[in-house]
Amino acid sequence: MTAKDWSAGFTRQFARITTSGRLIPEVDGLRFIAISGILLYHGMQQIAARNGIGTTGETHLGADRILIWLLNEGRLGVQFFFVISGFVLGQQYSENHHRGRPHLDLKHFYLRRLTRLEPPYVVNLLLSYLLVATLFTLGLRAKGEGFSALLPHLGASLVYSHCLIYHDLSTVNGVTWSLEVEAQFYLLMPLFGTLIYLIGSNVRRTLVILTVIVVHSLAAAGYHGSAWYMDYSLVGYLSYFLAGILLADLHSAHPEWRERSEPGWDLAALGAVGLMLLSEYYWGYQGLFPLLFGVICQAALCGRYLKKILRLAPIWIVGGMCYSIYLYHLWIFGVGAQILRFAYRHDLPFWMNFCYLFPVIVIVVLAISAAFYVYLERPCMKRDWPERLLRRKWLNS
Repeated sequence: MTAKDWSAGFTRQFARITTSGRLIPEVDGLRFIAISGILLYHGMQQIAARNGIGTTGETHLGADRILIWLLNEGRLGVQFFFVISGFVLGQQYSENHHRGRPHLDLKHFYLRRLTRLEPPYVVNLLLSYLLVATLFTLGLRAKGEGFSALLPHLGASLVYSHCLIYHDLSTVNGVTWSLEVEAQFYLLMPLFGTLIYLIGSNVRRTLVILTVIVVHSLAAAGYHGSAWYMDYSLVGYLSYFLAGILLADLHSAHPEWRERSEPGWDLAALGAVGLMLLSEYYWGYQGLFPLLFGVICQAALCGRYLKKILRLAPIWIVGGMCYSIYLYHLWIFGVGAQILRFAYRHDLPFWMNFCYLFPVIVIVVLAISAAFYVYLERPCMKRDWPERLLRRKWLNS
């Protein structure tokens, strides 16, 4: 087997299976950017916490201060995922509208979300429940609860309602708060898709969506941290999803854009990143972030250089595995950082420790997540997976 044949076989084994059968590598490339930021953020947090290191820039000097501040910005990968979700789901409605197709079948829409996302989610929560309860019972974890006390939290998390009920992160798997926000968006997307396309004029629809994004994002930016529903529900993040929907509508109205390859958009993306960093550093303000993330997405779809980078197979393949990576990465980072405490050298600055510890743990994260992706998540991407499971053809393409 030649290297080319091996590469093609590897790509077939790991490439995402889409509902439409059409894979857009740039979109998975955007997912790579988002999950990379989250991995860097949580990797820094876990390595620092296991070694008694502060994670605010004010507690450090020089390179450590700059690195920790930048890595803390990786948490914005969650909001970036919201924009991508808005774009992906918005495409289904926008393409139907602009091509004169019938509206989506709601039964199929919800069933597809359920069969695609629910099995990996349930398996992860059950494994996380067993891990947290066992470690707490054995006295190896100070934060958490035993098997009986943790059951209500597991039940609430399973139905995407932990933040709504407890007004706090899930004690089973804290990262699932964003999946609860995504679930709220999925439930309401048919309503959004219907209301948006009651506006027949493309220009008027763009102006209305843009106005709602600006008003909501400017208002929400001042209230995050003041109420649980602003931090843990769709109420606080609607403008990010709408930014993705707006981008999807513009691309469906102008399909010729997809053929463009303009370096001006690459420069615009760099400017957007720079503006976000400046806004965070000087003002701690995120009111413009939904639109700035939209500019980055546009550069990925229509830019010259960013598009080429995101179309590299290793990047979009890892991006396609982001759901499994997101579900499992925090536990692996926590355990890995705990095990590697002996390797942390307190006589060296934090940035040096991070540079040699993070790659070791992230390789383990990718390996374990890839296994869950190949053997659980990817088979669930096939529409007929229940029938295939009964016929024992679970992993066959």
